[in-house]
Amino acid sequence: MFIFYQHIGIKNTVEKMYKDAHHGLCHYHLGKNIKNMFKREDVGVIFTVAANCYRLVDFNRHMNQLKQVCKPIYDLLMRLGPKRWARARSPVRQYKLITSNIAKYINSCLRHARKMPITVLIECIRDMFQHWFHDRHNEALNLTMPFSFWAIDLLNKRFNEACHFFVQPINRMEFQVIGGTKDAVINLCTKACSCNEFQSDLLPCTHAMPTISKCKHAAIEFCSNYYFTRSWVDGYAVPIRSVGHPSKWDIPHDVKQIVVLLPTWQGQAGRPRRKRILSIGEGSRRHKCSQCKSYGHNRQNYPMPFAGLSTNTETSSTQSTARQRRRPKACSICRQPGHTRNHCPMRTTNFRNVIGVVPKDSGLSNVSY
Repeated sequence: MFIFYQHIGIKNTVEKMYKDAHHGLCHYHLGKNIKNMFKREDVGVIFTVAANCYRLVDFNRHMNQLKQVCKPIYDLLMRLGPKRWARARSPVRQYKLITSNIAKYINSCLRHARKMPITVLIECIRDMFQHWFHDRHNEALNLTMPFSFWAIDLLNKRFNEACHFFVQPINRMEFQVIGGTKDAVINLCTKACSCNEFQSDLLPCTHAMPTISKCKHAAIEFCSNYYFTRSWVDGYAVPIRSVGHPSKWDIPHDVKQIVVLLPTWQGQAGRPRRKRILSIGEGSRRHKCSQCKSYGHNRQNYPMPFAGLSTNTETSSTQSTARQRRRPKACSICRQPGHTRNHCPMRTTNFRNVIGVVPKDSGLSNVSY
């Protein structure tokens, strides 16, 4: 499964290279695009809730609400295909992977290497992944718990939320859980829940935790191998090695005969672009004023001074007035203003006295040394 932007180039490349993979859309960027295209803040909340729903009934209810609020947005989302952005309509298991944060993190790590030639960029990518695989593999080997930290924290959170739920047995494998926003029916044999979260993430949901505890079982028995530490170790078990020096490469003779010429490409005039073109909804970050929490200005150029800043304002005005009335710099030798030490008359006199030159009118011209 691939999660990417709506850029047509990325879509065509993924469909060409990975034909059997599922192509999904990033929830975050899709919601930003909707807000900027239609200038509606309320539809963003409805879209986010609909995209994260586990049950198809809840998804249809929120989509009908969105259709009543703004019909063009509903038509746009249905044209894109709900299976590409909706969790309830996805044909594959997502494991809570709904955004492209991984790609953005890698791009931020390579922001300096992108300025280099392609060979240097590839070497930087290899070196980065070599360190990542080594560090994560050692971290997984040193972990004594059966689950990853993320899975353990999530299970503890769900167990604390469900500590007041009431579990009523239906038969040996089915239980009715009363509590929370909605009641649910749990089947421990099929590892399924009526909220559809248990079978979607392959991890016990909030309704399953009190049921497992009531049956004297452990939550580890109902988790997928995807969340185990051994899967974490196996994922980073294969090391990434260096390609070595080019003089030690074993290159076939027919490959050596190939002559690679420079591409016939003419660069654009002006400074070359270093950053990618931002998509819709990815504008530059706006900064707030630290006093009034509004945009368009900062604390220094606020149009109306605050009452609490009167002392600071008076202090700054006093300092500026004193700076304007500052005395001119004095000479470092005679301590008199109007000249510097390079043009000081005392420096000339002292210099002559040092070399033994005495002025004629001093009355000491006949003194013998």
